[in-house]
Amino acid sequence: MVNITNQKGIHALWESRIPESFSKNYNYYLGKAVYLDDPRNYAWQLINESHSLVDSVLMMEAALTSEFSEDKKYRFSNKNGKNKADYSREFISAYNIILDGMVERRLQRAVLSLSSFWYSAWVDAGQPNLQENNDRWEMSNQKDEMKIIPKRIHE
Repeated sequence: MVNITNQKGIHALWESRIPESFSKNYNYYLGKAVYLDDPRNYAWQLINESHSLVDSVLMMEAALTSEFSEDKKYRFSNKNGKNKADYSREFISAYNIILDGMVERRLQRAVLSLSSFWYSAWVDAGQPNLQENNDRWEMSNQKDEMKIIPKRIHE
């Protein structure tokens, strides 16, 4: 993959480092899911919204990078004999500040959108009673096997 902007790790910075550092302070109480008349169109709307932010995300990171020396932008560690650079706490915090809540807003949009997709699918399925089906499923008792297992029901 060609890296046109030379911004190594920006994807991880935006979608991992910032949420890992600040998401405990995010507001996830966003209201009720809404019915989506056209889920496919809504999905493309979400993609277009996110894509419209690319220039800002890249330009703000580049501007901030010009203010940080490499030893301040990154923290360096040696794991298993390999040198590894990761963003410093100071850089992550500064980038979050100049994004002015963008990551939180996109996560909020994702939460509400996902709930709306699920709600719409439930409505389109005829609004089945989910409690009736609850006894057909059980959680695995094995700690390392956290999956839902359908119960065998012979009708």
